[in-house]
Amino acid sequence: MIDWLLTHPWAFWLFLALCLGIIEILLLDFAFLLLALAALLTSASSLLIPSFPLQALLFSVLSILLLLTLRPRLLAKLHSSSPQVEMNSAAYLGQLALVLEPVSSNQGLISLDQQPWSARSLDPQALYPTGTTVQVHQIQGATALVSLPEASKKA
Repeated sequence: MIDWLLTHPWAFWLFLALCLGIIEILLLDFAFLLLALAALLTSASSLLIPSFPLQALLFSVLSILLLLTLRPRLLAKLHSSSPQVEMNSAAYLGQLALVLEPVSSNQGLISLDQQPWSARSLDPQALYPTGTTVQVHQIQGATALVSLPEASKKA
């Protein structure tokens, strides 16, 4: 089979493009997609360029050009179309929560995103009774640091 691939270089480049395409499907990074495209273009040009070393040079040049020109644009397009969603504890910052057990600077319990969270007051003097609405300002480990919402402070 290797002899056949060497005597039919278009098939080698097509096989390489297929392998690179499969790797791209697994990684989703656009790098292997562009390498597969370079291999496809080299496969098509192998009918005009009979020398395998020249085909390899063409593949190398095409790969570098595609990676340097198209990949940054593709990644920028992908990132611009994806919404910025806060993940993990950062998603809770600024959210309002309901006090389940009185919250002081040492301890307390709140309902945050319909889940019970341990909480402490940012203000060492504050004590928020059960039923109070508080705002999350920080997350330290599994403890939310809270205070009264901004609208409540002004009123």
